[in-house]
Amino acid sequence: MKCNQFAIFTLSLCFATFAQGREVYKCVSADGRTSYMDKPCDKSAKSATEVIINKEDTPSAAEANKQHADWKKKSDEFNERYQSRLRKEEEDAAKKKADEEKAALRAKRIADEEERLQREEGARAAAARRNGF
Repeated sequence: MKCNQFAIFTLSLCFATFAQGREVYKCVSADGRTSYMDKPCDKSAKSATEVIINKEDTPSAAEANKQHADWKKKSDEFNERYQSRLRKEEEDAAKKKADEEKAALRAKRIADEEERLQREEGARAAAARRNGF
């Protein structure tokens, strides 16, 4: 959630900067970092690009606000779908665990019943031997 808020905030700042309609310089330093400035790049920069933004190219404040609202709505919808998926995965895992526990309990009951039957049969056989059968 914080990542989405940060992205929206950053984009809002970009719109606010670009709406002024002035020159922006993209500079890549010797260590590969890219930065954007309103002044020309240092001589130590590995590469420099001048980008001129015209006011006609930027959205109006109303358009930017509408776009921001759309992004917020889409972000909220995504987060709801994500939370729903997490809940479903948790429910599925809990159901699988319950099914495994039921199967283990059923197997134990069967084993206990077989053991009881063997004991009873052994007791009958012992009684038959004592009685001479």
